Amino acid sequence: MFGIRADLATYGKVVAGGMPIGILAGKGAFMDALDGGQWRFGDDSYPEVGVTFFAGTFVRHPLTLAAVKAVLDHFEQQGPSLQQGLNERTTSWPED
Repeated sequence: MFGIRADLATYGKVVAGGMPIGILAGKGAFMDALDGGQWRFGDDSYPEVGVTFFAGTFVRHPLTLAAVKAVLDHFEQQGPSLQQGLNERTTSWPED
């Protein structure tokens, strides 16, 4: 928005359908410390950047990850109309 591109962004429970999760996304220069940089499973590449240890109760939790996949699949299937419908419903909220 307004031509601003964030270096990092955080997302919470909505992405997992209300289940506990925190998601950090961003530019490679900042994310490399978490995932080791660009690499691909199954080829000769490997994480070349030293990573910072991070952990938590729901880090890589299988049920939460399955919920995230289901929510993101739903977002993709519905497309922009999902957000447009939400915007319409919230702008037409009855006044008190």
